[in-house]
Amino acid sequence: MANFGNDVVTLSEDSKKYLKEQLLKYSDTNKDGVISKDEIWDCLNYIGINIDDEKSMDVVMELFDTNEDGDLSVDEIVNQWEELQVHSLRSEELMTCFEKLDKNGDGFIRLPELRAVLTKKGRNQFSGTEAAEIIQELKLKFDKNNDGKFSYPEFVQMYADTEFHFKPKEKKNETLPDAKVSMED
Repeated sequence: MANFGNDVVTLSEDSKKYLKEQLLKYSDTNKDGVISKDEIWDCLNYIGINIDDEKSMDVVMELFDTNEDGDLSVDEIVNQWEELQVHSLRSEELMTCFEKLDKNGDGFIRLPELRAVLTKKGRNQFSGTEAAEIIQELKLKFDKNNDGKFSYPEFVQMYADTEFHFKPKEKKNETLPDAKVSMED
């Protein structure tokens, strides 16, 4: 479940089944179960995910292609609908934060990178023990494939979670969802 302020984005299993049927029917024009780059724009717009430009679409194609075959299957889209939705709403914030946490630039947030950020001196500093507890909690909740690192879709889930550790204190009279605390280099 993705949560930004009062906006909760989630799909039931029945909704996922219906969405898959609709995507196969209307977006997969050649009926191969794969949404090609030519089909992806209409497909994502059809399900309420608005990607503004070619660069953003390239990011979606690269980061949400979980089997790394160069295409998005209908299953990849349906299974990551919540993350795609959050990405379309907050792509700039998400990419900036992800890139700052991904210190070695390999496309994953590795546990030592996360630990370094959590224990770095500053306003979000945690002790080593606290950082280890937070990381363990995040691994259990968001490391879906148990590979000991966070992919971008896993990070999107983590970032959207109401318990994400880098959210700023609420500001009074703010009408938009809070922005994340910027991560210092």
